[in-house]
Amino acid sequence: MDRKLLILGDIHGGFNGLCNKLQNINDALIIQIGDFGIGFNSAAKDLRALELVNNICRKNNIELKAFRGNHDDPAYFAESNWIQPNIELLADYSYLEFAGKEILCVGGATSIDRIDRIEGRSWWPEEGFELRENLIRPVDILLVHSAPSWLGPTDKGGIVGFYCEKDEDLWEELKRERAWIDRLFELAKPKFSFSGHFHRYETNNKDGCVARILDCDQFFHLEI
Repeated sequence: MDRKLLILGDIHGGFNGLCNKLQNINDALIIQIGDFGIGFNSAAKDLRALELVNNICRKNNIELKAFRGNHDDPAYFAESNWIQPNIELLADYSYLEFAGKEILCVGGATSIDRIDRIEGRSWWPEEGFELRENLIRPVDILLVHSAPSWLGPTDKGGIVGFYCEKDEDLWEELKRERAWIDRLFELAKPKFSFSGHFHRYETNNKDGCVARILDCDQFFHLEI
């Protein structure tokens, strides 16, 4: 049986719920696109939870890869790391291949609620997206935790405005980060892209790319 390629949105450490969903999946490569949720608990607790996830992955012939969001300790993703035999944490600018298609994975984003979190425990100064143009080449599929400026929310509506009033540098940093991701898209020239981060489902087309934001816990079967 051919392996499926599944893209998974933010799970925020919901490893028990992930275990339940994996019970119904077989023969798949799953790429989780940030906010995996690792680093908020002790290393021992995270490893126990991931061991349970890994047991199901092994049984169902699943390979699970994840890269960092803004709700992950970046230290776990400093380099690609097989944290369990069937679970790999990917460093930024990791390139993968599936069915003859090249995939680029880039993590990181700015937390809008950082002012209410604790540095080094629930917020990390280095958690944001980092543009590294020398590591980018054209690919078929681009996976990035946040999204370009033309996909997803673009103003200070709702909770963003609330935190911008409390954090005077936040809005300019958010705009700059989205502009950097625009540049990533220009250089990578993907045919398909997926983002998480915004806790919604949305699709847009631009310059030959079908770009999607996935909602929390949402799986998308990309048929290529």
